[in-house]
Amino acid sequence: MAGIYGVISREALPEVREVYRLFFSASVEGTRNEEIVTGRMLFGRSVPDRFDRDRVLYEEGDVIIAFEGLCYNLGAPYDHMGKMLLALYREKGTGFVEEIDGNFSGFLLDRRTNTLLLFTDHLNTKPLYFFQNDAYFVFASELKVLSALLPGLGIKTAPDRNGILSLAAFGYVLDNTTLLENVRKLPYGTLMTLDAERWKMTQAHYFDFSAIGENAPEDEAEMIEHIDALLTAGVADQWRKDEAYGYRHYLFLSGGLDSRVNALLAHELGFTGTTALTFAQRQSDDAVIAERIAADYGFDYRFMPLDGGHYLEGDLTRFVAAGDGMNLLIGSAAGFDFLSRMDHRTYGTLHTGQIGDLLFGSYVKPHFSLQQAALTKERRLLEAIEWFEPLRQRYENRPELFGYEQRVMHGTFNGDRSLAHFTDISSPFYNRELIRYCYGMPKAAKLHEGIYLKWINARHPSIAKYVWEQAGVRPTSVRKTVWGRQWKRYHNALRRRLGLRVNDMNPFDQWYHGNPRLRDNLDKVFRERIEEVSDPMLRTLLLEMYAPPQERGHYGRYNKYLAVTVLLALALHFPGGRR
Repeated sequence: MAGIYGVISREALPEVREVYRLFFSASVEGTRNEEIVTGRMLFGRSVPDRFDRDRVLYEEGDVIIAFEGLCYNLGAPYDHMGKMLLALYREKGTGFVEEIDGNFSGFLLDRRTNTLLLFTDHLNTKPLYFFQNDAYFVFASELKVLSALLPGLGIKTAPDRNGILSLAAFGYVLDNTTLLENVRKLPYGTLMTLDAERWKMTQAHYFDFSAIGENAPEDEAEMIEHIDALLTAGVADQWRKDEAYGYRHYLFLSGGLDSRVNALLAHELGFTGTTALTFAQRQSDDAVIAERIAADYGFDYRFMPLDGGHYLEGDLTRFVAAGDGMNLLIGSAAGFDFLSRMDHRTYGTLHTGQIGDLLFGSYVKPHFSLQQAALTKERRLLEAIEWFEPLRQRYENRPELFGYEQRVMHGTFNGDRSLAHFTDISSPFYNRELIRYCYGMPKAAKLHEGIYLKWINARHPSIAKYVWEQAGVRPTSVRKTVWGRQWKRYHNALRRRLGLRVNDMNPFDQWYHGNPRLRDNLDKVFRERIEEVSDPMLRTLLLEMYAPPQERGHYGRYNKYLAVTVLLALALHFPGGRR
């Protein structure tokens, strides 16, 4: 993804310059590349040249501030984020970060105290990776900046087997591990301080899901009132940000609930001139429902058909590189392919319905184990991850906590990073206060997303006018959608096992069986890249994943895509046989 970086040396700064060239985004049209050298430190960024009063690299006096992202609550629309944050820092010290409502990461260098502060938002929507040894402290928004930069500083890099195995099993890298040994991801809601004089690093957390308690007792009407106030305010804040810069609105629209909630709430609030983007298999519910909503509300509708998965017949390395090698390539490949064909200059943030289902109960389950979240039934992968057992214990029967801390932060947002080369991704469901409120709601209220459906029908019934893709019925009652989801799941499973077309936005297993060019492409990449793997255990596990016929059930359906993702991620971060 686009982002920021820094190199701090304990001695003289080596001849390292123009680090922004290592970012995937550096060559994308409409990217701003900048760098500052100060003493034995170097900082810079490679970011979309948009929202330039929010997204800043700002120097004043003894302070350098970088803010990468969007803020929704500080100052007037035309205020400069760098100046506002500097004033807030001088007033509150490091506590200034807690005052920001938005999606962001950043750093602040105070040359008076010779300290560097790195910070992430409450969801880690814009990650930072870091490395420290006795000579250097290095950080960047893209992992591959570190994998390319560290060898040039004389630092040997090696694959992190645990990170690689979790990518192979889950389709993303668990916890704050990465694919590189000794390189870690800064946790969510974190302030990291480097005392460059004493070479000491500390971390403090200003947001922690485990610390959120239950809400004060409320009846159903009060919960609906709270949800409505927080969600409509979140929509308004994000859509107003477009207008403050004179941008047009655009959004991803599907047949699901969450994207239409964003779209139709914005319409109710008076935001117009919206372009809706949909990518799906033709005749799937996602395609049919999204087109109907767009027509009824007068959205400018743009559709990219995914039939046959033809976009996966060509160069797969660009999809893996765009996602930094940190997530399953098919997770964001279609979105990346779609957005790469667009001119984004006149549009603001790309509005989505990301993670709405998690807030309102999709991860409320009577029983949960970490093994259930894996995409493959190759249990040897899980057994080989050295820290899997303590992680399993942490999330045993705590599915919502897992959903936020792992699935969303390391899965969903790692997928979004490939889209962030072109634009900013927003969702009203990212709002910190809304998340805090929903996490503290009684689980019984969220079961089967019950309170969500009741809020829709009580306050915004037009949202329930259209069929919900997941259930195949209009979301007018909890009982109706529970039966609808069960029927659709079993119906699709039966058709999948019989080799019949399923009603699915992107049936990757069926594309593999039905598209010989896609199949041959995957096979070719695997044959070429497996020879480059020198780790005997990893090589054996990947061969075992890829060799059997592609399965049609949930576990095993993605095996071949997972294996190819791992191989291309290794090639990205360890070119020339450094693995």
